[in-house]
Amino acid sequence: MNAVIAMKVACNNFADEIPELSKARTNYTPAFAAGFTTRIDTISASYLGVHTRDELFRATYTLSTLTRPVLDDLATVKRNVDIDFKKDENKHAEILSKLGFNGITVTKLNQAQLVAQLTTFKRNVTPELLAQITAKGMPAEYPNRIVDNADAIIDANIKQEQLKSTSKEATDTIIKELNALYSDIMDFCGIASNYFKRNPLKKEKFTFSKLMQNLGETHKASKKKDAAKPSK
Repeated sequence: MNAVIAMKVACNNFADEIPELSKARTNYTPAFAAGFTTRIDTISASYLGVHTRDELFRATYTLSTLTRPVLDDLATVKRNVDIDFKKDENKHAEILSKLGFNGITVTKLNQAQLVAQLTTFKRNVTPELLAQITAKGMPAEYPNRIVDNADAIIDANIKQEQLKSTSKEATDTIIKELNALYSDIMDFCGIASNYFKRNPLKKEKFTFSKLMQNLGETHKASKKKDAAKPSK
């Protein structure tokens, strides 16, 4: 199921970046990108049912659009705390613990880890703690924005997990169609990754193992492809 969601995210990313990627290949047009969207939507409807598919993709879209900004804000808050409290080791450790930063690398959080971190952050960032961490110059907009986005991410994650559990058993026909689509998606992901090689944030939008990791799975890259096919 996560492979299907990751393919949908990759198709969405491809459509979003068509204005740039059309410079890499002349056949990369809005209509070409729309063809991939139609294929993944049609296959997913057979696999999940139309209502479940639409609900699942809405939740996935919320997660994919909010995750990067929240990770950036979390990294900014941690960086400011590290700087502002570096001379008081006890206070520094206390604040990091309360905000859920102990034992994690913000940039490497997968979806489940991010939800856990946001739950801790939202629960513990009291008005008193907020005043404390912003008193030395960090703008309050960063922690406030994390709190504002936390509920949307947590709720979307719960919805996504619930809907994933309702998926049907994939038939041989669906598996064959998924594998064919996966192969085509890997082709445009390869072109896009190379095109955005100097832009890490955009490049990771087309790194299938990264998309899977964001969903909480570890996918080992194969020699020729970025991830194993979604076979039976």
